[in-house]
Amino acid sequence: MTPAGAGEAAGTLDTVIVPLDGSPFAERGLVPAAALASRVGAELVVFTSSDNGPTMEPETYLSEAIVRAGAPDATSIASDDPVVHGLEYVIRGADRPVICMSTHGRSGVRQLLLGSVAEAITRELRVPMLLVGPATDLDLAQRFDTAVVCTDGSDVSDAIVPVIAEWRRGLSLQTWVVQVLDPDVRRALDESGEIVTEENAVRSIAGLLMEQDGATVNWEVLHGEPVASRIVDYASHVSASIIAMATHGRTGLGRVALGSVAARVVHEAHCPVLVTRPRALR
Repeated sequence: MTPAGAGEAAGTLDTVIVPLDGSPFAERGLVPAAALASRVGAELVVFTSSDNGPTMEPETYLSEAIVRAGAPDATSIASDDPVVHGLEYVIRGADRPVICMSTHGRSGVRQLLLGSVAEAITRELRVPMLLVGPATDLDLAQRFDTAVVCTDGSDVSDAIVPVIAEWRRGLSLQTWVVQVLDPDVRRALDESGEIVTEENAVRSIAGLLMEQDGATVNWEVLHGEPVASRIVDYASHVSASIIAMATHGRTGLGRVALGSVAARVVHEAHCPVLVTRPRALR
């Protein structure tokens, strides 16, 4: 249910879901989630699973977490199902959900995207995720006014376009599109037969976004390595409050920039990272 008085931002998303496991670190995800839900008039849902949740009574824990977050109108859901299955049930009742969660992002540097719960959610649920890494500045994470949108020139990376287009309309995001393909990845993609262009990729995404809402989009091709650090540095340079990218969301894709880079960006970025996985991927 979308709260009344949502204003022009209504329609961007209707439900912001925060999975919690009983740890203070996980509750960091509540900070941007509460700010986002308030900004767009969405329902804030705080979720935990007994399969990977708090040691105390779940309902009591969720109630106390809601109080700590200063979000008295949040809905709490405690489930006996495994995390992914429980979240699947929650998102069935939402038209435009986003899952917002805090993650260390450590294992993901080696195993693609986060390596555990966040990776499984990304792979199986196919809903946008706003990931709050350990370096995230929680004050910056509540702004929602600027976005850096990443592409590696592949069709997969273009899957972020419809997601960020909705967020642009609802949040009036000032937007930069950046190319993030490094030389090694380019060679591997060429060998795999996937057609990749460089400057045309950022121009194409910028053009698509401008066609949808008419607002100005800046674009730039980044050079040098490591790619993740270049993205994070650029986001800091333009004071971005969101980095947005698509991810392949499966292992064995070190050859693709937005497979291996996504986890590093989440780990290093000072702002949340909005990721999505194309539904066509298995």
